[in-house]
Amino acid sequence: MSSSTETRTRESLRKLGQARLDIPKQAKTPEDFKRLWTEPAQPFNMKWGDCWTFAPCYHVEDFAAEVGFWLDVMGFDSNAITEDFCMVMDPEKRFTFSIRPASEQRSAPEADPAGNQRAVTPAEALTLEFMVDGIREICAELAERGVDVERHPEPYGAPSSPMYTALLRTPAGLRVWLWGLVSPDAT
Repeated sequence: MSSSTETRTRESLRKLGQARLDIPKQAKTPEDFKRLWTEPAQPFNMKWGDCWTFAPCYHVEDFAAEVGFWLDVMGFDSNAITEDFCMVMDPEKRFTFSIRPASEQRSAPEADPAGNQRAVTPAEALTLEFMVDGIREICAELAERGVDVERHPEPYGAPSSPMYTALLRTPAGLRVWLWGLVSPDAT
């Protein structure tokens, strides 16, 4: 094990990750999993801030369309919004994600906080997934709101699966998967 002050190489990180990924292959029961699982090599060292804790950010060509989709069509709220930034959050304030216009779309290109120019996030580079109750009803209502439900709710994996998935896309083309349990009585 390397010291905590040593920079970890990709190989050392791969070794740590592979040891974690081997556990589900070896565990035959929940007890096996608990026995094989170990504490992290290093303890968690972050203390969360008060306003938000985690906000993946993606960059889009049509910032206004993406903001309108999330806030006015999907019904999300915003924790912070300016002419070139929107932090989207659910009404219960349990999670956030952020949207920014790509630098190419600004009259004076602006860098991100690290000084990098912001390119459009490729549509297939990010998938947002939400576990919901009432997936069929939600998709029907979203379709009434004008959302293009690309794949309507269907069983995941096997036709008898109680887990259903549906696929939407944002104006920028990002995939939004909805997941939801459907009772056998409701099918």
